[in-house]
Amino acid sequence: MTGSSTLVLRGIHKHYGDTRALDGLDLRAHGGEILGVAGPNGAGKSTLVKVLGGEIGYDSGDLTFASRSGTVSSARPTAAVVHQETSLFPNLTVAENICVARTEQGWRYPRAEDREIELLAEMHLTPYANRPVSRCSLVVRQLTEIARALLVGDADVFLFDEPNSALTSEESELLFQHMVRLRDEGRVVLLVSHRLSDLVDYCDSVIVVRDGRVAQTLRGEDLTEVRIAEELVVGVDVHAEHDLGLTRTRASGGRDDGAVQLRDWTHRGNQFRDVSFAIPRGQVTALVGAEGSGARELLRSLAGLEATAGTMAAEDGAKVSPAETEYLPAERQISLFSNLDVGQNIIARLGAPQIANRWGFLRRQAARELEQELSTRFRVRSPGLRSSIRALSGGNQQKVAIAAAVAKSPTLLALEEPTRGVDVGSTAEIYRLLRAYVEDGGSVVCYCTEIPEVFELADSVIVLSEGVIVGQHDANVFDDISTLAHRIAEDAAGSRRNQLSPLTAHRGAD
Repeated sequence: MTGSSTLVLRGIHKHYGDTRALDGLDLRAHGGEILGVAGPNGAGKSTLVKVLGGEIGYDSGDLTFASRSGTVSSARPTAAVVHQETSLFPNLTVAENICVARTEQGWRYPRAEDREIELLAEMHLTPYANRPVSRCSLVVRQLTEIARALLVGDADVFLFDEPNSALTSEESELLFQHMVRLRDEGRVVLLVSHRLSDLVDYCDSVIVVRDGRVAQTLRGEDLTEVRIAEELVVGVDVHAEHDLGLTRTRASGGRDDGAVQLRDWTHRGNQFRDVSFAIPRGQVTALVGAEGSGARELLRSLAGLEATAGTMAAEDGAKVSPAETEYLPAERQISLFSNLDVGQNIIARLGAPQIANRWGFLRRQAARELEQELSTRFRVRSPGLRSSIRALSGGNQQKVAIAAAVAKSPTLLALEEPTRGVDVGSTAEIYRLLRAYVEDGGSVVCYCTEIPEVFELADSVIVLSEGVIVGQHDANVFDDISTLAHRIAEDAAGSRRNQLSPLTAHRGAD
């Protein structure tokens, strides 16, 4: 390592209207270290990443950067960014998206060269190299985003915003190996994560951002999961938030009426086959399985997004249409309209008779009343219903998406990783809202990639491996997370692709 970079921010302010995203933030990040960034939703973490990445400006403050060669500049450094929500070109292939990072290609069409081919293999992307990103799974898209950032060879700052929320533990370990290499080269590396264990295991120090400022810096013996968790709930009324420790609450039991039955449900592309189970009213059903198990595709099939054969019917035998399922993908930006405000997003899925008359004209007063009702019911924190949806934190955006789906009164509410990239406080609120929905007679089915989420949220658990159901459990009989994790791992034992590693049981209060 010939030298290390240093990034210094002093008094950085960034406002969105009346919302103070960054409020005099001070930060010092050194090359040769990995700096972790923790904080509750709305604290300003993503805004900080966008400012450092040069994607948005800041209103006031000073930014200075000393490169590895010793040159000091007040201009923002060249930064490579891995966003929580992928920013790839959907019409390009995986390989082409990676090649876009190569700045010297000029007018030439991007083609993979030795380094790109090597990185495709390292990231296990070779089988998908020539596949358009629009046809790839979330995991492949996230790995592609990471690979593209790693190829920005002249970048002095690398920013990772929830980079491994959809990755297996093996894939995450590979990512962290690359981060350590960048650190050892003297680059500035920032990791924004809600996974407290990752912050503790891989970061040299962690800052806790609260209300747009750095409220605490933890290092050495203070850098523990417990200490970070304590800092994350400073100033929060635990009782008002219904126990941020995520104590389990359960419905009294599923209701037999209105249960949806899947019989011989089979994927046309062989992702799952001969699946049969019931999704009762008044319960949260969790689908569990590693990427490639078929669990994610099974959830998507309930909304008609995967070609299937078999039957989906109600208890009385009446056929249930996929149109009766409201589906929320793991990437919440797909569920929302960035050009609409908060209130418009809440009612965007509705029509007659709720907000329109029989001729299709908008009933403005009814729409405004419903916006306010759902915003209050789902505790959407925003500067106002006419604020841009982009001004909201990730957790509040997810609550808007859930509110919009619930407003349709669907037969099934299907959620893919319902709290992906959401902090502990918003996670608790989302769990409470979903439990209230099923207690009112709704049916919720989730694809979950983490055991703590299954333990806290689900009433029943269905485990898939290699496209078949290998276990079904009543979640209420498990007294602790580790027992549930062990049982799920046992279910998948003997499978040729036994990769339940994304179901981390060590996450604790994350």
